[in-house]
Amino acid sequence: MRQRKDRNGLPLAEFLKEELQDPEIRGHYKAAKAEWLVARAVTSARKRAGLTQVQLAKRLRTDQKAVWRLESGHQNATVGLLWKVALATDCDLRLTLSPRRP
Repeated sequence: MRQRKDRNGLPLAEFLKEELQDPEIRGHYKAAKAEWLVARAVTSARKRAGLTQVQLAKRLRTDQKAVWRLESGHQNATVGLLWKVALATDCDLRLTLSPRRP
């Protein structure tokens, strides 16, 4: 495991540009980005529906801690779970796989 590097006053964008040249770090960054996108989508859907974490948990037949884990990126969301969240928040679930731009 790599040691944590100090930014030494570098702006975040410059620091990331340098760090993401390392394939291992780039892989971790991409995985974290996917978790963050799912967490943000679930949180936004819940808030748009006017629900608390406890209320969403009741609709999903789980507990508030499970919703917290999902919204904080600490739980690997399945398509089935995302489908349940969509139904519970009166949302459509859309998954898109698009070709990467060169």
